[in-house]
Amino acid sequence: MTMKTFLAGVVAMLIAGSAAAQEKSVAIAADPWCPHTCSAKDVRPGYMIEVARQAFTDRGWRVTYKTAAWSRVMHDVKAGKIDGAVGALRGESAGMTLHAEPLGRQSNVFVVRADDPWTLQGLVSVKGRVVGSIKDYSYSEEIDDWLAGGHTQVQALGGENALGRNLQKLLSGRVDVVVEDEAVLLHTIKAGGLADKVRVAGRMPGGDLFIAFTSAEHRGARMAEVLDQGIRDMRSSGQLRRILDGYGLKDWKE
Repeated sequence: MTMKTFLAGVVAMLIAGSAAAQEKSVAIAADPWCPHTCSAKDVRPGYMIEVARQAFTDRGWRVTYKTAAWSRVMHDVKAGKIDGAVGALRGESAGMTLHAEPLGRQSNVFVVRADDPWTLQGLVSVKGRVVGSIKDYSYSEEIDDWLAGGHTQVQALGGENALGRNLQKLLSGRVDVVVEDEAVLLHTIKAGGLADKVRVAGRMPGGDLFIAFTSAEHRGARMAEVLDQGIRDMRSSGQLRRILDGYGLKDWKE
């Protein structure tokens, strides 16, 4: 074997190894939406992240996770810059690949100041009240359509800590109602010591939560299969329950 042939073989092996490593890696992202998805620097990065990490690493995949504004996360998945957006509803995932087993469930709450006697009596009862929401979020098909329909004044915030800023607007009287996922709201209220300042005025169902994977080059379909099997195995072994216990949550299928 000549030196040229040897070097060519080494280069081929390195290229093959690099391609294999890329094939068995998955880059996921979310916005901070604790306890579903939390900071990548936290000991507890969110139950959806913990479940996804274990599902993939148990099958030999390397997982990277970062946080960014939700609109940026969805854009980057569609552009093929990352593999999956964690915490997506089915209705906002057009053009992306979803797995079969949900990775959580959203439940929406309408929050008011503690001294406000208003209660939710269907969306018609919100008419005339100023609503704080989060830009580019999907709550449910019914709520999304209603918010976009001009029935009320909507103030949608974007960027980091949008819920925290919405709650401050609520307390200062700049909005009358804030709509948010219930688990996220309760986590934020507890962390901010706001339990005696706001109250839940009503609930509406949301939907199942997923990782919306890229559709490029069939990578997303393969990742969806890996995650589905991981969720089923973790539910069967009890590991899913142990992860959820760490966040004070129950299995969404129970």
